[in-house]
Amino acid sequence: MKQRSNSFTLASVIVTFFVTLFFIVGYTSLTTHFAIMDSSNACYEANGFPKVSKDFFGFNWSLSCNK
Repeated sequence: MKQRSNSFTLASVIVTFFVTLFFIVGYTSLTTHFAIMDSSNACYEANGFPKVSKDFFGFNWSLSCNK
């Protein structure tokens, strides 16, 4: 019975870790998306054309505003 309890605890910790990791990555990607959209809109308001480069999750990104 003790072995089953330890396995359940370990599984719970692993699942909690991955769920937490999923939310952190999702939240970071969402806030980055909003930052890119705000920057793009500011570029359009300045009569420019934004060029956005970003990686898969959007952690690293750059925006240039070409007029």
